[in-house]
Amino acid sequence: MLSKILLGTSLLASPVNAAWIRDGDAPPMSPVHKHVSSLSQRTWLPTATVSSSSSLHERSEKHPDGHQRKTCLLDPPPPTKLSMCIDKQGGVCVKEAEWLNVSFEIEMYALESNTELKEKGLEPNDALKKGMAQFKAEILGSVTRDPPDSCNDALFDVHSDDDEHSWMWELEKHEIDKPYMMEASSPQAMTQNETEIAITQTSKLQNGFSKYPSGYTDKSNPWEKDPPGLHVHVASKCLLQDVKRIVAVLLIWERFDSAIYKLTGSTLHEGEAGLKAAPISEKSPKLLAHLLSYITKDGWSSPSDDEALGDYLNKPAVSSRSNMHGDKEDADGFRRFEVNVCHLLHVKCAHDLPEKEAPQVPKFGALEFRGFDPIIGEPLRLIIMLVVRLVQFGCNSPLTDDGLLHKLAYWDGENEAEEVKPLFDALDIPFESFHKKLFTEAKFAKRPKDQPNKEE
Repeated sequence: MLSKILLGTSLLASPVNAAWIRDGDAPPMSPVHKHVSSLSQRTWLPTATVSSSSSLHERSEKHPDGHQRKTCLLDPPPPTKLSMCIDKQGGVCVKEAEWLNVSFEIEMYALESNTELKEKGLEPNDALKKGMAQFKAEILGSVTRDPPDSCNDALFDVHSDDDEHSWMWELEKHEIDKPYMMEASSPQAMTQNETEIAITQTSKLQNGFSKYPSGYTDKSNPWEKDPPGLHVHVASKCLLQDVKRIVAVLLIWERFDSAIYKLTGSTLHEGEAGLKAAPISEKSPKLLAHLLSYITKDGWSSPSDDEALGDYLNKPAVSSRSNMHGDKEDADGFRRFEVNVCHLLHVKCAHDLPEKEAPQVPKFGALEFRGFDPIIGEPLRLIIMLVVRLVQFGCNSPLTDDGLLHKLAYWDGENEAEEVKPLFDALDIPFESFHKKLFTEAKFAKRPKDQPNKEE
């Protein structure tokens, strides 16, 4: 079994268990939850427990999909909410933004110490089975349930072809004699409480997996130009209330993306490797110019033709292979933007890849943020907080000409923001929480000892 995981104090404090509770009704914080800013201070996260409440009213809630799902929350709760506060009185939050359901995918490699998955000559099918069994026992099993039916079952089961009712474990790349790249996909459409539990479970991955393949330098890594990543889906149908809202979110991300990636130590998707998660400016300068036409220095505007954004994206002049930058392969297309809109808008995801289109992949109404390096635990929680709050901000901010949404979205399309503080202030995210070392010095993000830098 994997050992206990060392996390920043801003995630959870020891001891930890979980109890039935209505989503959003966290008990008062005790002194143990106070934020500790010093990087040198850490706390151990022991195995978490989910227990049932005596109150039947608190044992389940009806979700938008119409199903009753058991509700549980880590206890003690995290010191801050993932969701954004949209009404404070006297410094106390009295109203949170409506939660936007989340799912995420983490791609990774097995470490040399993970002997089960590093056997010489291990066949792909055997690697899939062993990895899935290990994931269920050691990762999902790191949060126990008492009684056994406590909490949503999807958080505690895994399959190779179903992320609707469970976690999903796949081999993303499985060529023999090359490092197997594995992917863990969370259950779909998780509530805030479920997202917190899923993040806690991922913390255990650090002892058996890494974002780097063991035994390879950068030059010898066969997947250097197609690296692993983190993909976070955020339910974003609320942005469709007004096209200016989705335009604003896309422009804000485009403006602040480089500063965000620098702060979070995301470096894998640079150069040729950036083809799989490219900014709009690189993928389609024509599209960026169109988005910028919705906003002026003095306020919001509208393109002269005033057509639906989805209709504009479907024009061959924007979406065709010849007019969209990239590798031009069948799998290329809108799905390879840093912020992928193809699950939200009725546009083709790929140039010619039917298995990535509806009805095989329904339009489930989410934006997909896919430019980050794979990450787990506390850093993953911060990234999810950032992207969820950004979409909540886009959905809830006034569309006034002098409003904060307008001010953050307006720019010239060339000079990107050099620092993230204006955005973090708007999203009510403490800048000091995003210590770069928290991302770059995490065990999961460090190069294995057997893998030197390309300069070495």
